[in-house]
Amino acid sequence: QSIMMGGLIKKGSNNVESKIPLLGDIPGVGWLFKYGKKSNAKTELLVMITPYVIESDDVLAQYIKKFQEKTQGLRQGLGVKGSTAALSGKTDKPVPPGE
Repeated sequence: QSIMMGGLIKKGSNNVESKIPLLGDIPGVGWLFKYGKKSNAKTELLVMITPYVIESDDVLAQYIKKFQEKTQGLRQGLGVKGSTAALSGKTDKPVPPGE
């Protein structure tokens, strides 16, 4: 059973105008040498939690491994460097914030 904790909605718009230099500035006929584009974007972030009862270290290790694989794939897709080694509890040094 998953629980939705909350979310954020971001809306944005972007206007872009391209024109041929000088010709696009001529009054009356400049519009023939211009191109305008308007785009709208809506982004929604939802925070959901799915609790699990973990009764053994073996099951915990499996969940940690799955989580690390998923986050590593996400990090590679986003081009973010870092490690999830701190989640396994097998690190000798602290992981700096943001990694």
